[in-house]
Amino acid sequence: MPLPSIESLLSGLDRTCMDALGDSIQYSAAGAAYATVRGYVDHREAGRAFDNATAMVQDIIVVVLRADVPVKPGGAARVALPQFADRTFQPVNARTDESGTHWEFEVREVAGG
Repeated sequence: MPLPSIESLLSGLDRTCMDALGDSIQYSAAGAAYATVRGYVDHREAGRAFDNATAMVQDIIVVVLRADVPVKPGGAARVALPQFADRTFQPVNARTDESGTHWEFEVREVAGG
């Protein structure tokens, strides 16, 4: 019996890791109802240059499985994060990760949610 390859195990590994380590987030595709999906939420600070000054801003990067969010997240989608229960965000700069099995995107707060 041949040994399994990493490619044959990848979807199961992705799901197991996301279910065990991911955050519960609320995701709504354009105009759809919110659904709970698991995702990695990375909060980091980054320096942004403005003329002759640099300001520190918080960047939030969200990673979700493409199996859970089959359509590339766009500006009409909405995301609610557990750390910011009273705020609503939209995905920006969506792209696939290096494995091609996840979507990665930053979020921008939506006024009036």
